[in-house]
Amino acid sequence: MSEAAVAAAERGDEETAARRRELAERAQLRSPAPSHLDALAISIHLENELHNARFDVVRRALADGASWSEIGRVLGMSKQSAHAWYRRRHRKPAVPNPTATSR
Repeated sequence: MSEAAVAAAERGDEETAARRRELAERAQLRSPAPSHLDALAISIHLENELHNARFDVVRRALADGASWSEIGRVLGMSKQSAHAWYRRRHRKPAVPNPTATSR
């Protein structure tokens, strides 16, 4: 029994305890946790998505008139570092989402 179900039962809240037990049982029936290699593929996909999103947001901020000083302040770096990061970085290739299901 899950800790949450036990805690609810100890409080005398049988309705919540029953729901918690049901959720714990349903969680056991789900697909197993991803393998380490699957988790690595997922992390690469997410890293590239976030990198590209930052790149795009910086580009849009510049187009809207933001200064490198403002961008650097938001990124927690100097304007020179922000400019250098943006200029030497390129969009990362799109990596297929390993959790996407075919339809």
